[in-house]
Order: sequence, then C-alpha cells, then structure tokens
Amino acid sequence: MPDLLKALASGQKTWVDQMAALKKTYEDAAQQADSYGLDGGALRQKYESLYDQSKATQEGTLSQNADTVRARYLSATGDDQGAALLNFDVSAAQQRQQLKTSWENYLGDAYASQQAYIDQATQLDKTLAAERLNIQKQYADQAKQASLSAAQSLTTSFGSLTDYARGLVTSDYSPLSIQDQYKVANDNVAKDYNAAMAGDSDALGRFQGDMETTLRLSQKYWGSGTGYADDFQRLTEMLGGLSGADSDKLTASLVEKLSKKQEDAMLALRDKMQELLQQVQLIQAQQKQASNNEALRPRRA
Repeated sequence: MPDLLKALASGQKTWVDQMAALKKTYEDAAQQADSYGLDGGALRQKYESLYDQSKATQEGTLSQNADTVRARYLSATGDDQGAALLNFDVSAAQQRQQLKTSWENYLGDAYASQQAYIDQATQLDKTLAAERLNIQKQYADQAKQASLSAAQSLTTSFGSLTDYARGLVTSDYSPLSIQDQYKVANDNVAKDYNAAMAGDSDALGRFQGDMETTLRLSQKYWGSGTGYADDFQRLTEMLGGLSGADSDKLTASLVEKLSKKQEDAMLALRDKMQELLQQVQLIQAQQKQASNNEALRPRRA
C-alpha cells in the first residue's frame, strides 16, 4: 500500500508516466501474491479498471477543453446558440463526472450499484435535459420574434406600396385624362364608403384620402361651378353617413386584422403582397380601358 500511494502521488510529469508507475506497482504486488499462491490476477484486473477509468477521465478533459475553444469560436462567428449549447454540454459532462467522483471517493467501486447514487444521477440527467431544452427554446423564441418583426416590417412596406399604387392612377403622374381620373376617384370613394358602412375597417381608413382625391379632381373637372358644389355636398353627406356605420363589425374587423398580424405575420405579409399585385393589375386595366375610350371619342374636324 505505501508503494501504491507513492505511485499515485509521485508527481510524475505526465499521465502516461503515472500509469506506468501505477502498473509497475500493481504488477509487483500481483507477482508477490502469485509467489504466495494467491490470485495475482485480481490485482492485474484492478489496474486495468483503474487505467480505463483514468484514461476516460483524461480524454474527457481534453475533449471538454477542445469543446470550450470551439464554443468560443462559434460565439465569435455569430453562432450564439451553438456556443451556448456546447458550453452547456461541457458543464453537464463536468457535473456528471463530479457526482460520479464524489460517490466513488466515498464508496469505491461499489458506488455504481447504490440506489442513492442512481437516484441522484437520474435526477441530474433530468435537470440537465430540461435546462438544455430551455436554452433551445429561448433561442427559438428569439428567432421567431426576429422573423415576426421582419415580416411585420415588410408587411408595412408592402402596404405603403399598395397605397401608393392605388393613388398613382389619380395623381399628377397619371397618364389618364382628368375625366377618367375623376371617374376612378368616384368609383373608389363609393366602393370604400359602402365597404366601411358594412364594417370594413381598412375601407374606413381609406375614405378620407378617397374624398380628398375626388374633391381635388372634381375641381379640375368642373371648375368652381355647380358640378363641384354637387360633388362637395354628396361627399360631405357620405362623410356624415359614416357615423351610422356598423360599429360592432368595424371593431371586429380591426381586431381580426390585428390578431392576424400577431398570430401569422407571414400570412399577413403574403396578403399585402397579393393586394399590391391586384392594385397594379387594376391600374393596368384602368389605363387600357381609358385608352379604348379615347380611341372611341369623336375627333374634331
């Protein structure tokens, strides 16, 4: 035993040297046991067991060191989740080894069959699994929130483009004649007024712009005569009529749209993209119709 303790605490420079010294100690003890007619094989098997355990510990430490460096690299290159999980795995391996070592120092090889150790090891594994899953969930939630924010931002952008396209045909850039622009504006204001009265919150939000555009084009088309005065009266009556819109349906419409943005941002984005496409197609159809109308108008001699 003194020789064994000396070998274990000999301060050899390398693990290989330590194992070589330990092997010699056990082999000497085994040969001595053989000379007394005892079973030296048990001592040799004990050394093999100690060697395997010590080798596994050394290789585990080397692997953990490598994983720690790799986790630093992942963090430096932007893979925060990979780094967090790898660091957690290193810590988990160390905790399992610490538990095992504590029990082994207390009971020796018999620790592995003790129910108390088995219970603690099982609870540790359950705890580590739950903690690792929580890390994955946190990063998944962050990714989901980033995706949601991006989709909402794009939805707003496409909504703005749709509004721009809708107003383009009645703007100063429109190739349509004032008469055709005036007709489009009246169609838009009538359509949105009816939709708002039926409970469409989006149509209600567009009505003010529709009304301003229609009045602006009415002035250009009629001048300051009775035609414009009639349009002004008609539109102000429609404006007042909105006070009689179905408030319950308007509220439900707005709640549905807000919920849709929160629950399925990608679906809301696709809807806005489709609205933009439909609005551009409508502009093209209106321009084509205006060109056909222009071709049918009688020419001055």
